[in-house]
Amino acid sequence: MSLIKRNIIERDIIANFIGRGWTALMTLLFIPIYIKFLGIEAFGLIGFFVTLQTLFLVLVTGLSISVNRELARLSTQPGTDQKKRDLVRTLEAVYWVLAGAIACIVIFLSPIISNNWIMTQHLPAASVQQAVMMMGVVIAFDLPLSLYYGGLIGLQKQVLYNGVDVVSATFRGIGAVVILWIVLPTVQAFFAWQIIISIAQTFLAALILWRNLPRTGSPPRLQNSYFNEIWLFTVGVTGISILGGVVMQMDKVILSKMLTLELFGYYILASGIASVVLLAVTPFFTAIFPRLSQLVMEGDKTGLKNLYHESCQSVSVIILPLAVIIALFAPEILQMWTGNPLIASETHLIASVLVVGAALNALTNMPYALQLANGWTKLAFYQNLASVIILVPGIILLTERYGMVGAAIIWVLLNSGYFFITVQLMHRRLLRGEQRKWYLVDVGLPFIGASIIPCLGRLWFPQYASNLIVLTDLFIILFMTFAITALITPYPRSRVIHNFKSLKRAFVDNSRAD
Repeated sequence: MSLIKRNIIERDIIANFIGRGWTALMTLLFIPIYIKFLGIEAFGLIGFFVTLQTLFLVLVTGLSISVNRELARLSTQPGTDQKKRDLVRTLEAVYWVLAGAIACIVIFLSPIISNNWIMTQHLPAASVQQAVMMMGVVIAFDLPLSLYYGGLIGLQKQVLYNGVDVVSATFRGIGAVVILWIVLPTVQAFFAWQIIISIAQTFLAALILWRNLPRTGSPPRLQNSYFNEIWLFTVGVTGISILGGVVMQMDKVILSKMLTLELFGYYILASGIASVVLLAVTPFFTAIFPRLSQLVMEGDKTGLKNLYHESCQSVSVIILPLAVIIALFAPEILQMWTGNPLIASETHLIASVLVVGAALNALTNMPYALQLANGWTKLAFYQNLASVIILVPGIILLTERYGMVGAAIIWVLLNSGYFFITVQLMHRRLLRGEQRKWYLVDVGLPFIGASIIPCLGRLWFPQYASNLIVLTDLFIILFMTFAITALITPYPRSRVIHNFKSLKRAFVDNSRAD
């Protein structure tokens, strides 16, 4: 791979980390404040909204990934400027029709959801129904947003994409706190602000995407013929996304029915901690997938193999230290985060189990990106189909026997299957003979590096220390773990050495100039 293309990928990864990191910070930072103003029961209702939102978004994920992939592929072909514009306009129309339909469905079903599904103890049923109706409006505007974001990513305008996300996340989080603090501390006020931000974010993303599409002098047109080119891939990815969304959210859907809203709020809080691991892999997937698609289109097998292993090692170096530290130090992290010993005691074990499953899932993201780049959707579809068949009865049985921890255990078992079975099947088809390197080098070495310092730190970690001491110790452990993991893994080590030499060379040149 050329140095210019490598630098572009690294730039996009950094931009994605800043964007995803800031968005996660704006979410996690204000969760304790939401709980303080609204209570854990209302926070459980917000968790139900996130679950509902995710389930509906997977319906259009296939279209979002399709526009991402097609714009990336078309960028390698001359004379396709008008086709890019027509493709976006065609899919845009589909998105807005689906958005309107889903809003109507959620609003129509709101009485049933509030009265027959969600179990509340203190929130009035009327307030819950109003909140569910407002959820439908938020979701309706978030659906087209995924199209505009997918288009920006496909055009490799990821700095702009993250800029929109950072600004929106900032206004969404800070504005919600201001509303709850100054205006009205109710769940309806919270969702009213979400509606305002969703509308502004979606139309801003649409404006930026259309301004970055090439100008041709002709207006974009609806072209039904484009569906003939992408429908097979889109249907495959949509099937994967729907089943994958069910797999990712079914524990929350089932638990929202089996548990009180208060207990469900604890589970959502633990899931929020585990989601940090999944959020950390998103910048890599977002930056690498368009480039993998281009390499497949160009037929560059050597470049494809090299980029695949480099990205897998990079993912491991980020994911595994985070996962190991969160799993081992969940009680201390939750205590610092929430400032509530009861919440920490109720959620730390669930968070530790969930983060193990999240890490296994995150490590399989690059193999999944390679499948999509090659247009191969069958493996992931059947994998998710089998998972749904196992997942639903498994969650019900284990939750009845072991409570919330039982649902978390199922999540770990499912992702273990992806890690040990699906990844091998993928390599046999797309990168024959490379699975040994993936397990031993891409994942195995980083896991060893990520485990040494946290395990030793857990043995000697101070008890009953102040938050400042705990935070300082965790920061030292995290820094040392990242350093050891990066230096023990071939590709990250080479990038660290290269960047160090570049800095040294720049320093020497500046010294000579002076």
